[in-house]
Amino acid sequence: MIGGVSTLVLFLGTDVLYAKDSQVFLDRQNDSEDTSIEVKRRLVTWKYISKLIGSGGSWFIYDFTSFGIRNYESTILDTVFDDDSLVSTMDHELMMNSLTAPGLVLSIVLLSYISPKSQVLIAAAICAIITAIFAYTLEYHSSYHTVNFVLLCSLYFMQGFGGGICNYCLCTDMYPLEVRSTFSGISGGIAKFGGVLGIVYMYSVGSVCGDGITLGIMALLYVVMFIITWVFCDSDSEMRFDQKSDEPIDDVMPSNDDDDIIMSPTGESKRLLR
Repeated sequence: MIGGVSTLVLFLGTDVLYAKDSQVFLDRQNDSEDTSIEVKRRLVTWKYISKLIGSGGSWFIYDFTSFGIRNYESTILDTVFDDDSLVSTMDHELMMNSLTAPGLVLSIVLLSYISPKSQVLIAAAICAIITAIFAYTLEYHSSYHTVNFVLLCSLYFMQGFGGGICNYCLCTDMYPLEVRSTFSGISGGIAKFGGVLGIVYMYSVGSVCGDGITLGIMALLYVVMFIITWVFCDSDSEMRFDQKSDEPIDDVMPSNDDDDIIMSPTGESKRLLR
């Protein structure tokens, strides 16, 4: 008798928990479908297409030029250090990649004083100037090995500063909470495609047109990156705000440690009691 009652209680309790979990699953599934609809709706509006041009376009050019510049590493380092052995090549690769770390650290420290957009603009302008000088020296003064080495190191440093960290911050700042992950992912995918094209560009155009024209085009791309960031990325006064509700995100999100909160694309919250 006692065993039968225990079994009945266990069955009813399991049924109640299953019903609760099923409802939670259905609610989250509905929220996911609503989010998908919301993303598709925003993808066809000029407001978000222009944002995507800003975040994805500038990131595309950043990866395009960064991966392209790396093709000059072995050529420059072999002339400076006069050693192309495997061990030396590995040491040189480690040394050059480590130059991006100080740029990343500097960029992170300056985030409290200089916005991500401003840092990307500064980095694009400086990289355009350095790349133009690099194009000139490689084309007309290729024997200036030390100068070319310093210019290459400067470009590696600037790859860490600005775009190295601020492209991620721009995506976080530019998009409202409900579509932020999707548009950040799209921007990142565009950037990686740019990196692949940068490698192809260096091997195809570089072998035909020479270093001067190849790097000159890349300097112009940095100018385009500056313009895209300036025109299409949000101004500093609009950042960190939910673009749909025009309210700070911290004020929109309710907080309750005892509840689970599910945010719908419309800005409404569904509270699930534990």
